[in-house]
Amino acid sequence: MALDTGLGVTLTAIPGSWTGNLVGVDLHTSTIPVVDASHLGTTTYREKLVGDLADPGQVTLRMHFQGTTAAPTIGTTGTLTITDALATGESTAANWSGTAIITSVNHGSREIDQLKSLEVVVDWDGYTGPTFTAAT
Repeated sequence: MALDTGLGVTLTAIPGSWTGNLVGVDLHTSTIPVVDASHLGTTTYREKLVGDLADPGQVTLRMHFQGTTAAPTIGTTGTLTITDALATGESTAANWSGTAIITSVNHGSREIDQLKSLEVVVDWDGYTGPTFTAAT
């Protein structure tokens, strides 16, 4: 198994089709609720059940931003595909893909000796994916 860094990760599809120079991606954390099934006769420990529906989470994209590029718009929906860099020995790179909603856009700060930045939060909508396709 080859290990690799995040250098070379790309967005091959994004809701709204805007672009930027990607500098970081925080992938999603999927969660599922836990239902407390404890009752007045429960002793020692709470009783818990797995909830019915998982939350696929959200992805945070950090990038350099140029004013000549249209900024993303919150509420835009579409396909999000995040493709890893091709690691040594792989012929196809791994990727995450599914439909998503842009839920937050932080236009960053403007400072001396710093590139303009943009941070976009995209929620997987749960209708299609997210699906992980392993590298081969």
